[in-house]
Amino acid sequence: GMIVGGSQPGPGVPNDGAHAFLYHDGSMQDLGTLGGGFSWAEAINDAGQVAGYSLTSGDAAWHPFLYSDGVMHDLGSFGGEYGDAHAINAAGVVVGYSSFVEYGFSHAFVSAGGSLTDLNTVTDGLGIQVLTDAVGINDAGQIVANSCNDFGYCAPVLLSPLPEPPAALMLLAGSAALLWRRRAMRR
Repeated sequence: GMIVGGSQPGPGVPNDGAHAFLYHDGSMQDLGTLGGGFSWAEAINDAGQVAGYSLTSGDAAWHPFLYSDGVMHDLGSFGGEYGDAHAINAAGVVVGYSSFVEYGFSHAFVSAGGSLTDLNTVTDGLGIQVLTDAVGINDAGQIVANSCNDFGYCAPVLLSPLPEPPAALMLLAGSAALLWRRRAMRR
C-alpha cells in the first residue's frame, strides 16, 4: 500500500525540481533532497525505507540515497558525478550504480550499514566483464546486475551470496571432532 516516485512540490520550494515522495494511507510525504534541487525515489521495502537518487548541494552531483527513520542519507559515490539506487531489500540493503572521476564504466554497488561497496571488488570469475549497474536485490541477498565489456558485449548477471553452513551441520561436525579427540585421548 505504499508508493514512491518523484513529484513537483510546487512554487514555494526552491528550484521547483521534482522531489522524492512516499505516498501511504492517502497522504503524500515530500522526502526532500540531499541539498540540491531534485530527488527521485525508486524503491521501497516493507519497513518504509526508500532508495533513490538526489542532487547534492549546489547541484554538484547525483548521489544514491537511503531514506530511513525520517532522514535522507547520502550513500556516497565512487568519486564521479552520477549515481543511483535502484532497489532495496527487507534488510535495508541497497543496490545501484556510481560513476568514477575518470572515464569508463560506472560500477555496480551494494550498500549495507552506510558503506558503499563496488561489486566488482567482491565478485570472482567475471573475466573481462564489468558490473556496471545493480538493478535488483531480493531478501536472500541475490543481486541482479548488468555487465559489459570493452567490446560492447553486455549481459545480465545473477550474483548469489555463498550460503553459510547451517548451524546444525556445524554442531554435528564439532561434536564428531570432540568424540574423535576423546577416543584418541583414551588410547
